[in-house]
Amino acid sequence: MATIKDPSGVDILGADGLPIYFSLPDTLGSHGYITNVKRSLDKYINDNVCITNNIRASFHGLQFDNTSVVEWIETRIADIKRVYLRQGSNTEYAYNTNISYTVFINVKKSGATTSDRHYKIKDIIHQFFKYSQKIALYNYIEDASFITYMKVREVEDNSSMQESLDLYKYMIQYRIDFTELTIQP
Repeated sequence: MATIKDPSGVDILGADGLPIYFSLPDTLGSHGYITNVKRSLDKYINDNVCITNNIRASFHGLQFDNTSVVEWIETRIADIKRVYLRQGSNTEYAYNTNISYTVFINVKKSGATTSDRHYKIKDIIHQFFKYSQKIALYNYIEDASFITYMKVREVEDNSSMQESLDLYKYMIQYRIDFTELTIQP
């Protein structure tokens, strides 16, 4: 079990003022390995937000130097929960996987930026995370083939974070899920 941290490493606190804790399962089944989920979400953000809109991204676990950029986003899987479903179809069982996916927006305060730039980046990101938006889940464990679609279900959190002397910050957290059918429970 670990605490959810913002990109600077500070614990994010709940409404009660205490740190928020989470734990990730080791795997999510034959198709839903956490690696597949993380890399598929990274690919989706990179293809749609970064390349299309020329916004840099710091993906969790990869080196990123923010000294030469004015604005960037950081992505994190905050939580994953897997629920067994007795009936996924007429003949199969299923597992439903719920993912809390957080995007942190960072914009340096400078003469090159405006005070609303982090809101504009939020609007760009929201274009690609609308309700029921499908996001392809690929099998990166084997051959990067398509497995199924994950779907955006809701915005769990959407708020400005305390800004520093040199940085505007914003956080958006989405709930995304997918269902994996299986013959055996």
